Amino acid sequence: MGICIRALIAVTLVTIAHFKLFPNNIFWMFVIALATYCIGVYGVTVLGNIPLNELLDKTNLESITVEEIKALRTSIEVNWNNLNLIRFISSGITFVLLIISFIFIER
Repeated sequence: MGICIRALIAVTLVTIAHFKLFPNNIFWMFVIALATYCIGVYGVTVLGNIPLNELLDKTNLESITVEEIKALRTSIEVNWNNLNLIRFISSGITFVLLIISFIFIER
């Protein structure tokens, strides 16, 4: 099971475990963290990065020319980098929200 799935399960379980805080604002921070991870990390991975990976996997590297490699890279690179940036920012937001939530639970 990939790290992306394990993290999704962990964030989901943390949110469920803290349901007792409802309707406290801390509970909503957990919900926002979960939604951010689901959409910004897992959703982008499934709907964006995996199709690009499959496109690369289908490419026969033994028979492809240098020009075709350059064209393939040009068609994928910007989208790939943008998707990874979205995942990076979403992971960071999720992490910060969880840390803040745990700090304020103790108060």
